[in-house]
Amino acid sequence: MSIKIEGFPPSTAGITGGLVLKGTLDPSNPPANITSSKKGDYYVVNATGTLAGVELTDNDHVLFNQDASSPLT
Repeated sequence: MSIKIEGFPPSTAGITGGLVLKGTLDPSNPPANITSSKKGDYYVVNATGTLAGVELTDNDHVLFNQDASSPLT
């Protein structure tokens, strides 16, 4: 009797997604192109305020888990 031990096969999928830092975000004055953000884009909040009805504070992160639309929801 023999035992064959194998590792996991190499992945051919590669990286299928990732995060892209788009810069800082002031909720009271968001960038004009924020409504064209894509899935994976994120901003670091640098001021307190409200964006799309959500209260944000300094150092919060706004991460898009789907492509944005206008108006921002």
